[in-house]
Amino acid sequence: MPKREKKYIILWVTQSISQLGSSMTGFVLTLWAYNQTHSAFAVSLMTFCNYVPYIILSLFAGSFVDRHSKKAIMLIADSLAALGTIAFFCLMIAGRLEIWHIYLVNAIVGCSNAFQQPASSVAVFRLVPEEKLEMVSGMNSFSMNLVTIASPVLAAFCYGVFGMGSVLLIDIVSFMAAFLVLLFLIKIEEEKDTVQKTSLFSGTTQGWQFLWKNRGLLVMMLTMAAINFFSRLTYENILSPMILARSGENNMVLGLVNAAMGIGGIADGIIVTMKKETKNRVRMMSGAPIVPILEKLVGTGVGSGMACMFLCTGTLGFIISCVSYKNKDIQALNEIE
Repeated sequence: MPKREKKYIILWVTQSISQLGSSMTGFVLTLWAYNQTHSAFAVSLMTFCNYVPYIILSLFAGSFVDRHSKKAIMLIADSLAALGTIAFFCLMIAGRLEIWHIYLVNAIVGCSNAFQQPASSVAVFRLVPEEKLEMVSGMNSFSMNLVTIASPVLAAFCYGVFGMGSVLLIDIVSFMAAFLVLLFLIKIEEEKDTVQKTSLFSGTTQGWQFLWKNRGLLVMMLTMAAINFFSRLTYENILSPMILARSGENNMVLGLVNAAMGIGGIADGIIVTMKKETKNRVRMMSGAPIVPILEKLVGTGVGSGMACMFLCTGTLGFIISCVSYKNKDIQALNEIE
């Protein structure tokens, strides 16, 4: 195995462990917030505060990432998220953690994710050859959905036995491992004309001009943006509190929903990893409009039976995995080209 690919495997493993810690923290914060407020609206604002800054800054983040060190952006963005977890831990120990603290930190994390995600996507293309990209997409899908399955189970266990502080400590330790590996072991090659001092919005105009000339890509991006926005604004934004409310605050039901969604995503990851590379990535994204419909069925399934709920969430996880990773493939290819 080439040296660059070995380094990517190390990066993939450590980043996946860090994602597990972050996902566990998100799960217990959802449980804590609902137990404190018993309000689906209050819990849904956690997601809303995260995605609104992300959507706004994503309009300008691409040009910034193009002209700056991808590794530095990833390190800074991950550090901001870790500082948020440390703040939660300190406030919890002091007995002063409140729901608005979660809103504030989620907004900051949303801002950092707007820069971290495109930087991470391009970094993958710097570390692995193009013929391996489909396999890497499958690996990422597999790890993400394995995290989706494992995190609620581990988080619920630690939360019930050791308290919320144990989950936050796991998140902090997993971050440190991923941070040190990226800092000292991973070298991401940069084009000489990209690592230079530029303003935050430099290149944004050129980016929109490029999209205007390539109308098909522009229409696809606007369509995906609209679908994702309304999906997250409605059903996905209130999915967790809705399930908690309709299941009598049963943490196990919420965990099983997340696990079923992860199983569907793992199925996609295995298929993508084993099959030949798909030449038409756009076609794979055609299932996106089904996502909000299935999310509605998930809510109905909680009341109508576990079998219906698992079927809906498993299919939902499969489609989200297909769409999200093909979308990332296209985004990163455009970043490089």
